[in-house]
Amino acid sequence: MKGTKMNIAAGTLALVLAGLAGCATTTDSDAVRQSNETAQSAQETANAAREEAAAASRTAEEAKALAEQALEKANATDEKVDRMFKKSMYK
Repeated sequence: MKGTKMNIAAGTLALVLAGLAGCATTTDSDAVRQSNETAQSAQETANAAREEAAAASRTAEEAKALAEQALEKANATDEKVDRMFKKSMYK
């Protein structure tokens, strides 16, 4: 009889420990799932930022090209004004 009670007690203890281990595993599983979701969210944010940076870079390149064209026109106009001024000085 004592042996049976010991076996029942040992079995109960084993079930309790297994139950606790199962809870820890569920908690660990939830933590891993949450970590994966956080990582995925961070990756999506990084991808969106990369796309915005690429668009900003393209816009900056376009602005630079327009600025260079404006500078060329300004230099050409400056040369014309200088020639006109020099002509007027010779008269």
